[in-house]
Amino acid sequence: DELPTVVAADAGEEECAVNLPSYIQDEILASTQKFTGHVHQTMMQVYGNVNIRIPAIDLDDADSIQQEPQLLSVLEGAVDEWIKIIDSIRAEENERKPDNKYPLAAIDFWRDRSSKVSTVYEQLQLPAVRRVLDLLSATEPPVLQQYQESFGDLQYLHLQAKDNVKFLTTLERHFKSLATGSMVTIVETLPSLMNAIRMVWIISRYFNTDEYMEPLMERIAEQICDKVEEQINIVQILGMEPSVAMRVIKDGVTALEKWNDIYLATRQKIEESATDHRWEFDQQKLFKKSKRSEEHTSELQSLAGS
Repeated sequence: DELPTVVAADAGEEECAVNLPSYIQDEILASTQKFTGHVHQTMMQVYGNVNIRIPAIDLDDADSIQQEPQLLSVLEGAVDEWIKIIDSIRAEENERKPDNKYPLAAIDFWRDRSSKVSTVYEQLQLPAVRRVLDLLSATEPPVLQQYQESFGDLQYLHLQAKDNVKFLTTLERHFKSLATGSMVTIVETLPSLMNAIRMVWIISRYFNTDEYMEPLMERIAEQICDKVEEQINIVQILGMEPSVAMRVIKDGVTALEKWNDIYLATRQKIEESATDHRWEFDQQKLFKKSKRSEEHTSELQSLAGS
């Protein structure tokens, strides 16, 4: 839907309407949605939709608790509830997927995970929680060991998501350029983007695996190919002056070729760095669509030149 027309009026003057170009409307809408998402994430982190219940007993009266099996049972019940909360979050996160096939969605995915997991993780760091665990450590019930294992898994998720958000954020402006820029912008963006990705691969503790990096590369390829297909189609080409059509098509071919060339060049740099972490990604997945788009674009180039 289009945004409403901007109207400005001064006293004694007629109202004047300013019709914003569609690409500016799209940018405003995207920025507004992004801001709304960040507000939601912040509220989730501050208030949370999961509350860790603390038993309503005097946790400072250790002697009474240790001598009363019923009170110890209450503490064990609370810890068992915490385990179920952790396991539920882990299960939900294992099922959740990014919202779309483009690279910005990967950043949003990890931000959402970090927000959700850290909300529970930080609650489980509260002094009252630690006090409950300390009280149970004297008797070492089975639930305590189960909790330590579940909490260890939650802590890993927390540290992984936090670290991934930190590194992926360094790529965000490049991803935005791919999403909103022209084909010329894509060509200009790819060298700095791939260099930044190379640094993430070298430095990151969690994102330097095929499991995470290969899908990110596929998202970048999807973004580039879809952008070229969006800006070059036969209806548009046939409606352009031949010289303009040839320039547009050439920009598309250049963008697709640049993606292939800069990926291979970056891969070569990583191999020459003598690191054990090499890019052994499936190039069929990364370049099948771009090769097909390049062939289609070349056909349009021949058509436009005839």
